[in-house]
Amino acid sequence: MNELNNNLIIENNKVVAFKKPKHIIIPEGVTSIGDDAFYDCTNLTSITLPDSVTCIGNGAFSLCSSLTSITIPDSVTSIGDYTFRACTSLTSITLPKKFRSDSERKRIGLSSEVKINE
Repeated sequence: MNELNNNLIIENNKVVAFKKPKHIIIPEGVTSIGDDAFYDCTNLTSITLPDSVTCIGNGAFSLCSSLTSITIPDSVTSIGDYTFRACTSLTSITLPKKFRSDSERKRIGLSSEVKINE
């Protein structure tokens, strides 16, 4: 018998797989996304961040190769280095103005092909 429990697939009381979610909604009240929080979460296609988030850690979304777009709320005042490194499917992002310069794009790991929405 298969059972899904906290994204673990369990068969006969044995964990046989980990199911990574395609969409994550971070609940209101969360104030930060930790370093490498979603590192290599290859199934992740979208994530919803609440306005309560103010800080995104280093590499938080690195290697999320299926992530296609994300909106970073204006409440975010700090984004760590290489946060979006190797997000090869990322085509558009909404960012607070302070992160839109070429130097900031490079620092947070955004390729020049990623469209920044106003």
